[in-house]
Amino acid sequence: MDSRMLAICCILVVMAACLPTTVSDNCECRKSRDCGEILENNPSAVSDDYVIKPHDGRSAFTVYCDMKQGGEWTDGGWTVIQRREDGSVNFYHNWAEYKEGFGNVHSEFWLGNEKIHRITSNGDYELLIEITDHLNVLRLARYSHFGIGTEDSNYNMSITGLRGYGFRGTAGNPMEFDNGQPFSTFDRDNDEWSSGNLAVTGKGGWWYRLFTNANLNGPYRTPGPIAAGSGPGINWYSHTWPTYLYSHKKIVMMIKRARITLSNIVRGSFQVRYRMDCRMLVIGCALVVMASSCQIDVPDICECSTAASSLRDCGEILQRDSSAQSGVYVIQPHDGEPELTVYCYMKQDTGWKDGRWTDNLWTDGGWTVIQRREDGSENFYRNWAAYKAGFGNVNSEYWLGNEQINRLTSDGNNELLIEMTDHLNETRVAKYSHFHIGNEESDYTLTISGYRGTAGDSLTSQHSYNGEPFSTYDRNNIDIVGGANCAVNAKGAWWYGPCYISNLNGQYLTPGPNPFPYNGIIWRSFKSTSAYSLKKVVMMVKRAS
Repeated sequence: MDSRMLAICCILVVMAACLPTTVSDNCECRKSRDCGEILENNPSAVSDDYVIKPHDGRSAFTVYCDMKQGGEWTDGGWTVIQRREDGSVNFYHNWAEYKEGFGNVHSEFWLGNEKIHRITSNGDYELLIEITDHLNVLRLARYSHFGIGTEDSNYNMSITGLRGYGFRGTAGNPMEFDNGQPFSTFDRDNDEWSSGNLAVTGKGGWWYRLFTNANLNGPYRTPGPIAAGSGPGINWYSHTWPTYLYSHKKIVMMIKRARITLSNIVRGSFQVRYRMDCRMLVIGCALVVMASSCQIDVPDICECSTAASSLRDCGEILQRDSSAQSGVYVIQPHDGEPELTVYCYMKQDTGWKDGRWTDNLWTDGGWTVIQRREDGSENFYRNWAAYKAGFGNVNSEYWLGNEQINRLTSDGNNELLIEMTDHLNETRVAKYSHFHIGNEESDYTLTISGYRGTAGDSLTSQHSYNGEPFSTYDRNNIDIVGGANCAVNAKGAWWYGPCYISNLNGQYLTPGPNPFPYNGIIWRSFKSTSAYSLKKVVMMVKRAS
């Protein structure tokens, strides 16, 4: 458009930004689109998990933001999309899992191709990769342009240079060879190698072309040189590490919007997006008018009022929108605290069915899922810190985190619903009218009572777990004669009284009679034995009516 029309647009934008606005129920204008925008709005923000919402009209999600500042590489505002550090998470996943993401943002994880696409489709993004070898030498690779396409393009990767350079760093540059490549997994081969599937060869998921030069999602091996023929590792083949026979110790992949300079604005090579207060927006508009060739995309500017904060749980979401469907939502249990990404079970089954009235005893909707077991894809034999923070993928197997469960259940009376399925696909339920866990100082002590259901009561009848603290293999809080650690013996983490009456965070074994008694997913009253491992479990909470 010409300068006069652009000036009029800017004036309208300023008027719209400064006038009182009606804020939508879900308060979407409060959420930043990436970690860089969070740091712009709060220069004192620290590295941690945050909720972001790219400007695409879709749901928000949780990411880890690297906010450390202090040089060319550590300029803060990076959105972490991948982390490898100890081998605690399996990265040999299928297409659907790489699409949705997996792992725990506080430890090892892949953010998810769909989320990476949503972030990088909002402008020009840089990619920074930190690579640490077995000698703890840290090297870096920084690319000035990175983005991936939609699923229809098989998440095709664009990794090229802008502003006169493409790659900088100390780690070498094997990734630009794969520019333009679609993503591949063991169940979807999109590489150019005619002799097989490189995702199978490399035991990972990546933008493979003809080789596994970069294989940062490969298997976690003992860091350092690896023997020929022993299989792939976390590879980065370059002049710095000129061999495939080497597996790295730590990897962090991060993205952020590229910096906007005056020369870039004048060239019109960037889409200019402003997130400023009303006075700064006037100045910004004047600069854009001078450039005249830029596109304007003004995001949500004015902050939401406190009254429009996120809803505190899935029950409140369903109260606000009775047609809400089961899926991933962002909630905020208490004002002023970080938001949480959770899975909400909204299924409702009420009315006449099969000639009788269903009373909504079990499926009344609005449940916040705190745990799910279904296929063994996630390791649940974890330490105290992992259970405190939570781990897994809310779309598949996960533990929400003791800290988050405490936040959810600390206000009012909450119910607990557990759905359990055996290897014959029979589903039974246990519902407790009162459920709460304390804070970390109490070792997340369990308060539970009021059983109803069809699965039997393995939390308050055969032995009452009410008042028991949580235990993990590295923090034993149960007083048993001889000092036994139930978390070690049962290969799980739980509010143990006796070790083997309930153990829903035990090992995922072949569903059915258990050849390794007591190590499986146990609910003794379901099968009248502890030597039986369940196929599926879902634990959910909601505020009592």
